[in-house]
Amino acid sequence: MDDHAFKEILCFFGLSFRGYRKVRKGVKKRLVRHMNALGCSTVQSYLDHITAHPLDLYQCRLCLTVSISRFFRDLLVWETIRSRVLPVFEASGQSKIRIWSAGCARGEEAWSMRMIWEKAKTEGLNLPPLHLLATDIHPLYLEAAQSGSYGRTSVKEVNSADRTAFFDIQKGGRRFVVKPLLKPGVTFQRLDLCTELPDHRFDLIFMRNNILTYLEDPQRSEVFARVLAQLRPSGYFVKGAHETIPETSHSLERVCGGVNVFQNL
Repeated sequence: MDDHAFKEILCFFGLSFRGYRKVRKGVKKRLVRHMNALGCSTVQSYLDHITAHPLDLYQCRLCLTVSISRFFRDLLVWETIRSRVLPVFEASGQSKIRIWSAGCARGEEAWSMRMIWEKAKTEGLNLPPLHLLATDIHPLYLEAAQSGSYGRTSVKEVNSADRTAFFDIQKGGRRFVVKPLLKPGVTFQRLDLCTELPDHRFDLIFMRNNILTYLEDPQRSEVFARVLAQLRPSGYFVKGAHETIPETSHSLERVCGGVNVFQNL
């Protein structure tokens, strides 16, 4: 599949070639396998088929998902949450804190958040109970996230003390499985950010390296606005390092410096 054919499929879904540029090789392979399985020899026949068959349309959407992540991706974000956000939650007087990992892929972000929460409590912060919702459209990614089992590459930015504290290390140090102590309060759920929203509002929303990267406007701005409406006043929002927040009516302000952690003022 050449780039022109790939762009036709992306255009059909309102997706950005710019966002897929660095990951398109693997995505193209998945699409070609799906086309071949359906007996479609051209992109147009493929688009015609999935338009008429909702289940195959859904499978095509899954082919277009990307799950590249790792624990504590962008360390400055996590340091800012630990030093600037968690103390605010401690002082808030709330009975619980709700956090949403929107587009959680294989769960590294959600478990990273759960780890720093647990670690902050052991260091003396009197934090309320945590309710952490992690959502993704891809059922296989969610299955992997719930299992909490990862290879060495995923945990390369986790220090040795935290590896020991929060993971059961298996297969001679080749697999790291999150310990049961992290699982209370964490829920994984299938959800399509483009069409669905959780039932709750949140104190902190992670939305990194998904719709702000892969969607084109106007859908990008529309979905972003709907997600942001789920954030409480004074809540916090985290975006990816190379993403741009749409020019919409919002009141997000950076917490500090150039770190991609914002407060809803």
